Amino acid sequence: RLRVAAPSYFAQSGYELDGTFAPRPGAARFDPNWWGAASLSGLLAALEIPFMLVWARVANWKSINFALMLALLVYAIYAVLMSFASAPWHLYAIAVLNSCGAAAVLSLPVTAFQDLMEDRPGLATSLVPVMSFTGSLISSAGFALGTWITGYSSTALVIAALCLTGAAGLFWLERPAAAPADAP
Repeated sequence: RLRVAAPSYFAQSGYELDGTFAPRPGAARFDPNWWGAASLSGLLAALEIPFMLVWARVANWKSINFALMLALLVYAIYAVLMSFASAPWHLYAIAVLNSCGAAAVLSLPVTAFQDLMEDRPGLATSLVPVMSFTGSLISSAGFALGTWITGYSSTALVIAALCLTGAAGLFWLERPAAAPADAP
């Protein structure tokens, strides 16, 4: 019944991993000041709100899994582009992709869990912190791996890999069910 749970963990971990170094992406190459980090964070938060409304419409039009899958692909593109960021303006240039993907990862899993467990709303809501905790565990391992390989830019590629893993899991879950074989 919890078809969306595992891919959601990868989605959450990709988002949280991004948050672990968002104020300092590519810190070896540039060091944004506090004003730049604060204005970027404010811009991202302001852009996330309209995107949450857009993702709700996409989920109503197709499905929550489809919307999450699409958002994870957008977020993976953002993460790959972030791995090449070498100046603060690069982060502003990809802010729309960041907010677009993050809005879905922040808002859709709650709805997905509530839809899966309509008869137990308290249980569905309580799974969100479990998903966040599991995502934090996965993102910690991803952060360690990325920084061990080459630094922050590799960590952004780990974010992309986690997002693509979650999208692949959702794609696998959305595949049509195989028709049962006729028994003789």
